Amino acid sequence: MSPESVARTFYSFLLDEFTIGLYWHWAKALGGVRLQVSPEDVEDALAILEEDPLPAAEPILADQEQVTGQALRAAVFATVSSPVELYAVWLLLPVLGWSGRLSATERRNIVAAVVLIGLTTVFPALLAFAPKQMRITRGARPTSSFSNPNPLS
Repeated sequence: MSPESVARTFYSFLLDEFTIGLYWHWAKALGGVRLQVSPEDVEDALAILEEDPLPAAEPILADQEQVTGQALRAAVFATVSSPVELYAVWLLLPVLGWSGRLSATERRNIVAAVVLIGLTTVFPALLAFAPKQMRITRGARPTSSFSNPNPLS
């Protein structure tokens, strides 16, 4: 962008910006987001649109240690609130595609998160589907599968 175009100020309006933001599938039907300027600023606006854009900055990639730390915190919080388990699993899915070696902290975070997710999801599910003979209720005596030869004891 040239310094002249940066110094030039004019008012513009983006038509259908919020509509397409909410209903993105309507973008083609509405003609996309449209830029409106006053009639006296049309030439300046077209000149700016035809200029080369500024070079894009490097994308900000999430640090692997930060992601695994978030997954661990989500798994810890999931012990109290079960919907957070799905978030923790979602955070751990990209780990499958990472190349290279993981640091000790990243490995520790991943293992701890997987163990916590397993304890909060798999263990209660196993208890729910356990056979009745294995379930112990409060105040009940454990029973055995063999008969007692001494009925008095």
